[in-house]
Amino acid sequence: MFDMTKPFKNFDDQVDIILGREMQSRELDERELREEIKQRLRYINYYRLSAYWHPFIETRKGEKGKELFFQAGVRWEDVMARYMFDRRLRNLLFDAISRIEIALRTQVAYNRGNCI
Repeated sequence: MFDMTKPFKNFDDQVDIILGREMQSRELDERELREEIKQRLRYINYYRLSAYWHPFIETRKGEKGKELFFQAGVRWEDVMARYMFDRRLRNLLFDAISRIEIALRTQVAYNRGNCI
């Protein structure tokens, strides 16, 4: 069930959460990283992306007590590389499964016609 008690977060709020957890980049300065993350969030849901950074999260003492942060050395490019790998893999698997399905349907239709 959805937790409807959490307030709505716009893209800027979501970027603030990600950067507040100390997300860094190898290639981008903070302003560029902010824009890159915001652009990605426009097309990839925050919660979908969070599945790819979840293994890199740790709990540490922060200003508000125990808080979530990215592990040292984790970069935005690492998260996006995982996402892109998974996306390509899903596309390849879907293509392969579609080809198998078509071949099976063809064989079933052909064999059904020979049996009549």
